[in-house]
Amino acid sequence: MTKKALKALTQSIAHHERMLAGKEQPGERPNGKSCPLCQEFGNTLDCRGCPIRTLTGWPGCEATPYWDDKECNLQHAWEARKDSARAMSRWRKNARAEIRFLKSLLPKETCNV
Repeated sequence: MTKKALKALTQSIAHHERMLAGKEQPGERPNGKSCPLCQEFGNTLDCRGCPIRTLTGWPGCEATPYWDDKECNLQHAWEARKDSARAMSRWRKNARAEIRFLKSLLPKETCNV
């Protein structure tokens, strides 16, 4: 993994952990507009160089836990779901799975990041 990809991956893990903890930065949402990996490798249908695409072969984080609740990750749905305990519980479950998935992409020597 390149240094650029590792940096974006560790920042993406931190992003998802902030979201899960309810400590997101102003304007931060659980979508590609706020994701360091998407910002670095293009939040497009290409995603070349992204470690997620390298593993899955799919662009746009398809075939990852992120898409298990993709509707909640959209801006309008995120705002509405914040008021629904059931929806947020489901989102948190998927967020934890996404964090585990992202951490599994870390090279073994950086697993404690």
